[in-house]
Amino acid sequence: MEESAHKIANVIQNHKRLPSNWGIIHSDLHESNYVFYDDTPQPIDFSNCGYGFYLFYFIV
Repeated sequence: MEESAHKIANVIQNHKRLPSNWGIIHSDLHESNYVFYDDTPQPIDFSNCGYGFYLFYFIV
């Protein structure tokens, strides 16, 4: 597991930060941090937001 974590960290560190893959992210999006408005989920609680790869949403 540690070896895999190092490989992932290496890929992330060497990945170019482009407007298409890097920017402000919520970084704590789970069922308690969104509400529905007109049947559309809307994020709330931005206390952990920051900058990162958009892929972060899918690997956390």
